[in-house]
Amino acid sequence: MAEKPHSRTGSSLSRGNIILLMLSFLLAFVTWLAHNLTQDYMVYLQYRVRVTTNLEGYAPQAVSEEELVLGGQAAGFYILGRRDGRGKELEIRADARFFEADPSRPNTFLLDLSKFRDQLDDAVGTSFDVNYIPATPLSFEFVPQSYKKVPVVSRLTVACKPQYMETAPLELTPDSALVYGNSAELEAVTAVTTQSKELSRVDKSLRGYVPLEVSRGLRVEPASVAYSASVARYVEHRFTVDLSTVNVPFDKQLILLPSKLEVTCRIPFGAEIAPLRASGAFVVDYNDFLGSRSALVAPKPDGSIARTLFYYSCEPRFVECILSDNRTE
Repeated sequence: MAEKPHSRTGSSLSRGNIILLMLSFLLAFVTWLAHNLTQDYMVYLQYRVRVTTNLEGYAPQAVSEEELVLGGQAAGFYILGRRDGRGKELEIRADARFFEADPSRPNTFLLDLSKFRDQLDDAVGTSFDVNYIPATPLSFEFVPQSYKKVPVVSRLTVACKPQYMETAPLELTPDSALVYGNSAELEAVTAVTTQSKELSRVDKSLRGYVPLEVSRGLRVEPASVAYSASVARYVEHRFTVDLSTVNVPFDKQLILLPSKLEVTCRIPFGAEIAPLRASGAFVVDYNDFLGSRSALVAPKPDGSIARTLFYYSCEPRFVECILSDNRTE
């Protein structure tokens, strides 16, 4: 009896169905995996922390000896990415006042990271919603560095608009800085300077920050300082005023030569000029006469008047004083 020929069509369809079934399973698995990886899960993740600070006498950065454990909600994709070791170091900045020295270990400081929630949220990113930060401080060992404290010298220039002037010297805060480097280089450092900057056509008080500059290979802390300058509108006046004396003993008389002054002064815009012209507005102090090596004394505005002046000059700058007894009948 003759054998029936083998059906190739049936075999081909069977293999095709198997491949189609496998592809269906694969597609379903990928869809399931993608769905689950986009979901949020409660998770605890560990990080090393790199901190940048301004501890006096130490390098600016250190890495925590322990790991920081953060708890919160994270997407599956974020958790999967963390499993291969990526993103295990967080970077934050902390002022020196937040550190506490570890009494048991030199050059080691403790930092409570629970006080830096905003920085930690930024460091881990939006895919991890942190809701647990342990209050146990982490240890950081900093490398000691040679340093020197030096004054800060301003290279700022202020140029005001016409009829405006600085009413007080420009101030820098802080007025000193720490320079770090090797001992040989530090010996030559006597000061640090601000970046050169010209502030022109100024018509109001100024506040801002300016970077500090040091030689290559050195580090300065802080990297910038605050500056402030008081600026106001003024009116300039010139007038002649009669001089008076103050603090003269009742039995003495101080004769002034000359007895009148030519005064040039600047006062706030809108301020009254009449008090400056009054008798007693500019005086010679008997105590200044006693402290003088000669009979020449510089006149000055009376205390209440001086507080209203931005600037003044007198002509002549000095007057001659003659002391005599005050004889009464």
